[in-house]
Amino acid sequence: MGGVDIATWSTGGETLVLAANTYYITSTVTWKDIGLDGVSVETAYTSGSVATTGSGFTLDSVASGAFIVGSEDLSAVAIGKRSHQRRANARPHEH
Repeated sequence: MGGVDIATWSTGGETLVLAANTYYITSTVTWKDIGLDGVSVETAYTSGSVATTGSGFTLDSVASGAFIVGSEDLSAVAIGKRSHQRRANARPHEH
């Protein structure tokens, strides 16, 4: 994507996106550019000036970032996992 080197790894409904801008100009990449829906995005790491939106990300000159992109709302998934874990750890009442 222009001067941005991108690597992705996917599992389940999440994709880790690593991106590094090797040009000395600001570059913007949309999630659709790299084949993702970008329903939910969490920024895991940034170096330099990095901005994210629901539609993609922008890296200033020689900036880099790591993003976790989900095909569903990640906060809802986390809440669902915690609820499932509580149910799995629950013990039956003894009479």
